[in-house]
Amino acid sequence: MFTHRPAFRFAVFLIIGIVAGSVWGIPLVAALPALAAVLACYAFVKRPALSHALLAAAVILLGAAKLAHDDGVLPPDSITLFTKPDQSVGLTAKVTDLPVVRGESVRFVVDAESIRVYGKSYPASGGVVVSANVKRLPRALADSLEYGRTVTMEGELTEPELIRNPGEFDYKRYLSLNGVYARFRVTHIDSTAFLGEAGSDVPAKFVYPVRASVSNRVRLLFKGETASFLNGLLIGERSDISPDLKTAFVNAGLMHILAVSGLHVAIVVLILMVLLQTLRIPELPRTLLIILLLFYYNFLTGSAASVTRSVVMAIVFLGGKLFEQKSDMYNTLAFSAIVILLFDARQLFQAGFQLSFVAVLSLVYLYPKIHSLCECLPSRLRKHKVLSLIMDGLNVSLAAGIGTLPFTSYYFGKISIVSFVANVVIVPLSNVILALGMLTVAISYCWSWLAAVYAEATAMLTWLMLQGVIWFGNVPWAFVNARLSMPDSILFYVFVGLISNLQNIVCRKLLVAGLLLWLNGVVLVHLLSRTQQVRVTAIDVGQGDALLIELPRKTFLIDGGPRTAALDAGTRFVIPYLRFRGIRKLDGIILSHPHSDHLGGIPAILRSVNVDTIYEAGSAAKGALFREYERAADSAGIPRRKVASGNVIEFGSNARAYVLHPSASFLDRNTENLNNQSVVVKIVYGSTAVLFSGDAEAEAEDRMTHVFGTFLHAALLKAGHHGSKTSSTDDYLRAIGPREVCISVGVRNKFKHPSPLVIERYRQLGVNISRSDMSGAVIFESDGSQWRKIAWRTP
Repeated sequence: MFTHRPAFRFAVFLIIGIVAGSVWGIPLVAALPALAAVLACYAFVKRPALSHALLAAAVILLGAAKLAHDDGVLPPDSITLFTKPDQSVGLTAKVTDLPVVRGESVRFVVDAESIRVYGKSYPASGGVVVSANVKRLPRALADSLEYGRTVTMEGELTEPELIRNPGEFDYKRYLSLNGVYARFRVTHIDSTAFLGEAGSDVPAKFVYPVRASVSNRVRLLFKGETASFLNGLLIGERSDISPDLKTAFVNAGLMHILAVSGLHVAIVVLILMVLLQTLRIPELPRTLLIILLLFYYNFLTGSAASVTRSVVMAIVFLGGKLFEQKSDMYNTLAFSAIVILLFDARQLFQAGFQLSFVAVLSLVYLYPKIHSLCECLPSRLRKHKVLSLIMDGLNVSLAAGIGTLPFTSYYFGKISIVSFVANVVIVPLSNVILALGMLTVAISYCWSWLAAVYAEATAMLTWLMLQGVIWFGNVPWAFVNARLSMPDSILFYVFVGLISNLQNIVCRKLLVAGLLLWLNGVVLVHLLSRTQQVRVTAIDVGQGDALLIELPRKTFLIDGGPRTAALDAGTRFVIPYLRFRGIRKLDGIILSHPHSDHLGGIPAILRSVNVDTIYEAGSAAKGALFREYERAADSAGIPRRKVASGNVIEFGSNARAYVLHPSASFLDRNTENLNNQSVVVKIVYGSTAVLFSGDAEAEAEDRMTHVFGTFLHAALLKAGHHGSKTSSTDDYLRAIGPREVCISVGVRNKFKHPSPLVIERYRQLGVNISRSDMSGAVIFESDGSQWRKIAWRTP
């Protein structure tokens, strides 16, 4: 089985085992005995077919066992045993990564050694990401944060935050894949002290000092965004690149340029080859020296999966050349994957690993097929040097773009349209900048004047390139917001495979049959969508409200979450969630009232999403935020319709919304209390109903109870005023009679919502309580007869 391209076949079965171990949670105590049993059977089986199957099963079990080992049970002194909010602890740990300053905070990673709780010390292990206020951190202290130095700090140790809304980046999982299991916020800077000199291991002595030196040289030679970009290009340090520039790279389909990858390794190999050949070093020591320096370069750039893959492939090719053996690209690529996964199986789930390997695999497989199509062009076009280079660039860009499309769609929520052209223009320029940047930094250690000359040329080219990236990324049709699901991605790859092998009659038949099945599926989905369920999502926006109502034919949003100096919930949470759900247009936004925790995200939403109508009570607020909201609505030409108690908003498809509050007379009497001016809406679908209370307080609730009585009845309730004791009165709750209540509230908010008194009221009524501060986004679905809570997040 493994005689033809053995490494490739081995890698495929190893990956299957790792994925199976992740999906089914196969423990090490089950995988190892099963692996031993399969290997014992393989030793005695003589029939080729059965022995091949057993060998494949053994490799699959090896993958499952390796993942269970790497992602298995934490040690008895794990740092996670000591995580507790609002508890001050002392942490002694060794710095394992260079500090990164972002705004007013400095962040760095440490490896825990011991922890002190209530004056008693305990041994501890595991990675911890540390954050501190940079303004309170003494300069001498910040300069001493070197790799390998042992440091003791006092502060708060907590678990990394779980994913808050479906489709968000899973930061906790990302940290755990990198061996980091806790967060530490330094609260007592004065008590921070260093216990020793920087470490004496190889990274501390030979890797991180060079990495820091290169970074400092870049900042001396270049300024601003140019320096940040070149640090990312040369040593993989991308933390200082602005979010806007990163977004432009993503929109233009050029994010791979910011990753140290195969091109960097190729340039390093070329430079070393030329230098060592000039010094007339014989081939064997020259090759061995290059291999050794490649290992060093891998550590210098952070050992990302893309770099390790490129270094391993380069070493295999160099070794093959040395021993006069021809290398197979599939085997070489697979061998580098095996090396990485046997070192750490969790790397399979890293975006960098996936994008790097899929890009190279698609180039190897698709480029020859796309290039062969160029043979259909007239010979005078094919033989034209400039046109031939352009076509080759387009072919490479197209091959890599097609292969990575499902992954870029999943990780960035976008499919770049301009990437195929942008790569042809930007990638060659980035290659020149990379080579010039390496040369400039190297020369700066010997001749500062010449380095300054090269730096000017590099800076000019970098500025031109970044302007090109920004232009491509901001073209109106640069990208489409789309996130392919797993079934969609599988179908996409099957379609690409069939299209690329149309010369095979079997593939042609399968393609026709597949297209017919797909068309029937589209029709079936359209027919089933007529009975689509209603979906209500309380998006976790922190201390505020943003509720998405997805009806069979219409979609509405109630409020847009808070906005502060540090956070816009519209940009950070609501818009990404709308994109995740594939929503490009809102039929309406209902603004309950213009407090910043409800209004804050709406201006950003109005600038990014098509909205038909805004429904509001007509309440006005003082301040820049409300004026910005009015300007955003006016500039987008969105009508603002005033609604009051007694109005009905028709949704169609057996659904309608009844406005229960406020009445015109109530508005006149309560001109100061915006909470009591909240638009309260009851949405009825079939025989079920959901009531959204806004921030209505006791006076408003009493008025609704008196006027509407039993009409308030709804099985699902969005609690008023985030569970504050000023709302959720006994009479109001009894009139509603909810079976489920959703409280939209921020974690450890300064108002201490929800009130224990209100929680007790719900419990006495036998209501099931769902809180966004505990479970993230709260999602309910209804088929028109009952509400069902959707469990979307695993602990």
